[in-house]
Amino acid sequence: MWASYTFYGNGNITSLLSQELEPLNAQIEQLQLAVVELEAELRVVEEELDSFAIDQQHIEILRDACRSLDSLQELGGGELFWDGLPEGADYTVHSERVWTRIAAFEQKTWDLKESRETLQEKINQTLTTLDGLFDEVQEAHDQEARRQDEFLVEREMSQLPYRPMLMPWS
Repeated sequence: MWASYTFYGNGNITSLLSQELEPLNAQIEQLQLAVVELEAELRVVEEELDSFAIDQQHIEILRDACRSLDSLQELGGGELFWDGLPEGADYTVHSERVWTRIAAFEQKTWDLKESRETLQEKINQTLTTLDGLFDEVQEAHDQEARRQDEFLVEREMSQLPYRPMLMPWS
């Protein structure tokens, strides 16, 4: 009786690998498209934030000016600045309107920054998921390599000739 060894070929095993990789590749493709879309959204938000850069400088200067004017008013020297305004003009109404503009701008900027952070977190989560899927793909390829390294032991079954048993006591 002799044994023959057969290595797994590429036929059935690669179809097994392709069956394992098919859903992974579909998920990878879907997540890659999601990353592209999220990055496009992130670029839009960052461009909008960049467009606010000069306005941000203006708002900071305006905020400092308003604080200074409020401090001047609290010290009783508001007339030094406001003197010369028409009789019906009220500095408090104007000051509140300016502070409202500043608050609206800061809220808009904060919302954009929050949106940017949310998008960046989503991108990072998606990339982490993609890394996991790439690891699964690598594991499938490694498993395929191990399968191909295995060999199947095949034995030909043959009828052994009859031999009478010889026992030492007989």
